[in-house]
Amino acid sequence: MLIIMFSNAETNERISYKQDGSRFGASQLTLKFATNSLYKIFVKARPPQDFVTLNIGGSELKLIQVDADFGEYAAVWNTSDKTPTKKGTRQDIQFILVGDGHKTLNKNIQVKFYPRSDSHASWGQKLDQITWHCEVDEFGAVSVTEEQTV
Repeated sequence: MLIIMFSNAETNERISYKQDGSRFGASQLTLKFATNSLYKIFVKARPPQDFVTLNIGGSELKLIQVDADFGEYAAVWNTSDKTPTKKGTRQDIQFILVGDGHKTLNKNIQVKFYPRSDSHASWGQKLDQITWHCEVDEFGAVSVTEEQTV
């Protein structure tokens, strides 16, 4: 099981999200981010796992081990290379987490990027965490079998 948390690195405020139903196909959930902003990403694994790299939306992030005994890591994601998403659309970006033994989770997440000056990025429900229940195949590919949001 993986627990993923996102927060604004400047304000520590949790990110906002919206339920879109099946309007956009990939997911019923859209995570909202501002461009030109820094976000903290926390990853917790149960049972504890060691991770090597995290790549989100094409950005290779430095993982910092917060607590080895509990499989907790943190990273900072800079959205300065992102452009605002067009009105009425969503983007799928890759969330790639690589662990020891080359176990790799490659999951698309549905997002919308807003200009930093647009308050819509912070409107809506706050996302405490996403929980992914996972399975690993014989080749080390990790797949999400169930997703829960709180």
